[in-house]
Amino acid sequence: MMTEIDIWRAAYLMLWWYGETAQAESARRADEFAADRDPAGEACWRRIIYGTADLFAISVEFVRLWGSARLGRADVATGEFF
Repeated sequence: MMTEIDIWRAAYLMLWWYGETAQAESARRADEFAADRDPAGEACWRRIIYGTADLFAISVEFVRLWGSARLGRADVATGEFF
């Protein structure tokens, strides 16, 4: 079994690599473990699905509250924050 911190790390990496499709990709991997009859692997990926949903919701709420300018994104051409 994976530890709680490993679940969050995997969820973060899935969001980093797959963005909005991280949950679907995690579900695909969970289904692969289910097809191979590996309940422990499937359970880990099911937990990662919930972790990606939580992290995605937190990141969307952060941007909603603080705006992208707070994140330091700038237009390269003009130097203006957006």
